[in-house]
Amino acid sequence: MGWPDLGVQDGRPRSVAAEFHTASSEGQGTAKLDDPVKAAKAHSGWSVSGVSDECVTAWSKRLHELGASARTAASSITKAMDEYSGTDHSIEAELRKGAQALEGA
Repeated sequence: MGWPDLGVQDGRPRSVAAEFHTASSEGQGTAKLDDPVKAAKAHSGWSVSGVSDECVTAWSKRLHELGASARTAASSITKAMDEYSGTDHSIEAELRKGAQALEGA
């Protein structure tokens, strides 16, 4: 007699996390903000280049921080899912052991 499927699966969270990591690594370094100094030189009389440079630098830093935070979150979700999945598989193994013992009684 075969054992019934207890439905212990971890595929979807793992695949979503993997998709996020792939998209994140493919996207790193591809989105660039324009150089504010070049932009200022292209528009004569534009005297806010220094402030613009600070703004672009601050936004760039913040976007990198957000990207790192999202990657950390995806890794944490994967780790938590692995822990839950390990527990689920342990419980499944114990249930099967108990079923075998009952079957032999």
